Parts: sequence; structure tokens; C-alpha cells
Amino acid sequence: MENLKNKLIFPLGLIIATIGNITFNFATNLYLLEKTEKGIILATNVAFSILPLVITAPFLGKLIDKIVHKKYLIIFANTLNLLLMLILFFSWEKFNMLYLIYSGILLNNFFSFLVYLTFEASIPLLFSQNWLIKANSIYSTINSVCGVLAPIIGGFLYSFLKIQSILILNIFCLFIVIITNFFLTFSNKNIEESEKTLESTADKSNDLLKLIVGTGIIFNIGYGLTFSVTIPYLINKVFQIDSKIFGIIQSCFYIGMIFGASLFALRVKNIALSYFSKIFYKLGGIFLLFSLPIFISLDLKFTTAIYTVAMLLFGIQASFFDVGLTSFIQKEIPQNLLGKYLGIFISSSKLFFLLSIFISGIIIDYLSYKSIFLIGASLFVITALLISIIAKKGLLQIND
Repeated sequence: MENLKNKLIFPLGLIIATIGNITFNFATNLYLLEKTEKGIILATNVAFSILPLVITAPFLGKLIDKIVHKKYLIIFANTLNLLLMLILFFSWEKFNMLYLIYSGILLNNFFSFLVYLTFEASIPLLFSQNWLIKANSIYSTINSVCGVLAPIIGGFLYSFLKIQSILILNIFCLFIVIITNFFLTFSNKNIEESEKTLESTADKSNDLLKLIVGTGIIFNIGYGLTFSVTIPYLINKVFQIDSKIFGIIQSCFYIGMIFGASLFALRVKNIALSYFSKIFYKLGGIFLLFSLPIFISLDLKFTTAIYTVAMLLFGIQASFFDVGLTSFIQKEIPQNLLGKYLGIFISSSKLFFLLSIFISGIIIDYLSYKSIFLIGASLFVITALLISIIAKKGLLQIND
């Protein structure tokens, strides 16, 4: 009965929280751009939305592991975020200064990330082992759908109402979310293991951490090299495809993620190590598909079709990787280490994602954009080969 209650409440709270948070971030971007008309201000805001993840993730992960009652940590973080939104709402017209906005954005992202990381580490406490994959698939699907809808909602509200209306929306969302958090039931799994058990799992866990972090870094390097800079550059500057068509192509990635997360929940029952080698092989093939119009002169319609299909497939495989790796971590890592390992994984992945975006700009400006997809494909194929070798030789004792 408790599991059924969690299955109903968890998605509802997640939808409301995600819509409120993404709408707030989207609206503050518009507000800063409108008031300052400076790209550097907008770039700083975007950086502020990612930096809390990179800097605090490992430390927050350790903190989460030490706290037994994770439910109250989630409620506490959401309550602090609610108080922050109330302070911003009542002081906005009075101060209306950039430092106030930046402080609000930074703290909002910090509290939101603390809730996100705690939930990631707590999913095994909310659901049974055989429902972990479905829970993570729902998590990914909701994030993808809200990522598409929230900017539409934020843009609509911002065009008709003031920024304060976005704050009111987020305040209302946080209030509802806090109420739903009280009804979640966390299982009473004992996270205090004996020294003997910890010693026996330490080597395995450390090897797993290296594998998890390594695969996350490789995926985020390939993702950062191509998605944020290279693909928009090619479509707009090289192929000169209409901006409306570009929007459709870009949205295919998120459609692929939504479809991929739903398909994953229906098809995948168990995750073995060899599963990830298959994903990286497929990603390598998709990147070669992206590079096809670069090296072969094609009609604009064919180029558009290729990039549309490639973005859809990229989104599907990205979702398969994200949901699969999260479920794999939750299954293989002991509960008392889960927050720490998730924190290290997220921090290192996001750091290399940011670095790869910067590197992609250098390659485009000073080397050649033609090499980027080939670099990404090579990284994916090499990683797939290494994972295949590890899985076949049994170099890691994984509970398949």
C-alpha cells in the first residue's frame, strides 16, 4: 500500500516542482536580458544554474548519506526555497538589483539541487528493487516533458504579466510540493553497516565508481562537444537551415528523450554491464550519421532529414544512458554510499560537460568543425570496446 502511495505522490510532486523551478529560471533569463541587454549577464546567469551542481555535489552527497531521515531533509530544503521566493517577491520592487537576482538564482539552484540529489539517493528507499527502473524512467520522462513545457509557460506568463507572477507561481508550486513530501513513505533500511561489510564492499565500490565516473565523463564530453555549440553552428551557419526548422530539429532531441524513457521502462527489466557498451556503439553510429552531410554534399532536404532523425535517435540513446546508469548505480552501490557516489558522478560529469563546450568553440574557431563528430564517435567506440572487455573478462564483480 505504501509503495502504491509513493507511485502516485512522487510523480505529482516532481511535475509541480520541475515546472515551478524551470519556469523561474527561464523567466529570470528573460528579465536579465531585457533589463541589461548584455550577453555576459545572461551567460553568468546560466553559469550560476550549473555551478552549484559542480561545486557542491560531492559534499552534499556525503551529507545525504549521513542523514537517516531523508524525507525531512527534502522538506527542509524545499521550505528554505519557499522562504527564499517569498523574500524575493516582497523585496523585488524595493531593491530590484542584479546582486539580489543573482543571489536568488544561486540559492534557488542550490536548494533545488539538494532536493534532486536527495531524491536520486532515496529512490531505493521509496520503491522496491523491481520498480527502480520504472521510477527512474518516470523521473526522466517528467524532466524532459517539463523541460519542453516550462519555457512555453514561462514565456507566456512573462509576456503578459510581471516577473512577480513567476515568483507567485513558483511559491505556489513549492507550497504544494512540501505538502506532498509529507505523504511520501521512506522504507527503514539500515544504512549503518558493520565495518566488516564495508571493507568487503570497498574495493568493488571503488572500481564501480571509476567505471561510473568514466562513462559519465565520456558521455558528457561527446554531448558537450556537439549538442550545445556544434550542431547549432552547423545548422545555422554551415547548412543555413531556416531557424524554424532548426527549432524543430532541436526539439526532436527532447522528443527522443521522452520516447526513450518510456520505452526503457517497458523493455528493460535488468541492467548488466554489457548494456552500456551497446549504447556507446549506437552513439558512435549516430555521430557518424551527424557527420555524413559534412563530408558528402547533399540536398538541403536530405541534410534536414538526416539531422532530424539523428537528433531523435540521439535523444533516445541519451535517455537510455541516463536512466540506465542511474538505475545501475542505485542497484550496485550500497545505500550508505549512494549519495556520495551520485554526487561525485554528477559533479565530474557536469564539469567535463562545461569544459567540452568551451573546447568545441576552440575547435570550430581554430581547427575544423569537421573533426568534432569524428572525435566524439571515436571516444564512444573506444569506450564501448573497453566496457565489452571488462564485462567479458569479469574484471568487475557485478550482480547481473
